[in-house]
Amino acid sequence: MVSNGENGFVHLQHANAGQNRPLLIEFAKTFNVPVYAGTGAHNPLYRFHFDDYVQANRDGSFDTNVGRPGRRRRQARSDVAS
Repeated sequence: MVSNGENGFVHLQHANAGQNRPLLIEFAKTFNVPVYAGTGAHNPLYRFHFDDYVQANRDGSFDTNVGRPGRRRRQARSDVAS
């Protein structure tokens, strides 16, 4: 899903997608929106991840333990990509 604008974001719904930090950061820079992905198994029937979500940002930073996109988010822990 790609949504442009100030509130736009990408949500990757594939198992373990959130474990590929460099790829998520490149997507965020390319699409110019935050990119969300889960770090564990994904259930396509319920559209739900069974592990934590992460967020890659346009500026190259990376947040772990964020909430599901489009919902109220938990406090994020921010890391700067190296």
